Order: sequence, then structure tokens, then C-alpha cells
Amino acid sequence: MNQSTFERCAEEARSRAERAARGCGLAAAEAQDVAQDVMLRLWSVHADVDSAQSMWALSSVAARNLAIDKLRRNHTTRLSQQGDFADSAHSTPDAELENSENLAWLQRRMAQLPRTQYEVLRLRQVDGRSTDEIARLLGLSPASVPTLLSRARNQLLEEIKRRHKR
Repeated sequence: MNQSTFERCAEEARSRAERAARGCGLAAAEAQDVAQDVMLRLWSVHADVDSAQSMWALSSVAARNLAIDKLRRNHTTRLSQQGDFADSAHSTPDAELENSENLAWLQRRMAQLPRTQYEVLRLRQVDGRSTDEIARLLGLSPASVPTLLSRARNQLLEEIKRRHKR
């Protein structure tokens, strides 16, 4: 496909990509981001695309896959650096004190984890990094990252259970 054909088909491809992303459950802004990413990817392979129908189908499939990836990455809840366990604008001083104590307790328990588990947990939960990024940054195999993350989470869960049994 040449540049002029690509430009004629681009608006429809972008629209289809955005609809596909919205269909996967993304908000409008996120769907637009996905559609933009799809268009950049389509441009990089436009010479290999045969027809407008192929481009439109490719944009829908690519958008759906990117949306699913985005939803999976966002599935893990990030821990806030400030510890916003509750909405501090509507909380009482007692609740704020309890939240700060809970955050301090959690930070102490995280610091007691084995070094690699702590780093994997921090990179995923606080920094929002992907499994591949974590593996690359820490020099681990991508298969070991979920195992280390699971061990760290389970250890913290057991600590939380013990704390609340008191």
C-alpha cells in the first residue's frame, strides 16, 4: 500500500481501532491512545498491507490486542507512595493516623522481604513495570518474575493475616 492509499484509509482504520479498544472496556482517552499506537504500527508496515480491508481488519485486531495488554497491565493495583488507603479529604484524624500506621507497617514488612522479591514487588506495584521490563532491569528470566512476585505477595498476605488475628 502506498502513502496516498494509506492516508485515505487511515481515518477509518483509526475509527475501527478506537471502537475495538472501547469494546474491550477501555475508557475513551485510553482507547484513543491505543488507536494512535495502532496507527503508528500500521504506518511501519503499510508497505506490506495489500488493501484497505486488510488495513481495517489489522487495525481492529491490533487495537483489541493492545487493549487487552493494557487491561492486563492495569489489573494489578499500584501502591501509592503517599499511602492513600482512604480518601484523606473526607477522613477523620483517627482514620488518617491509622492509615499512616498501616502504610508504615506495610513498608517495614516489604523491606523485610528477600531483596529480589522486594525489588520485583516494588517495580510491579509501585512503578507499574511489566514482567519483561522487570526481568530486564533485574537480570532475571521473564518466567521467574511472576514466581517471585507471587512469593512476595503471599508472604505479605500471611503477615497481614497474622496482624489481624491479634
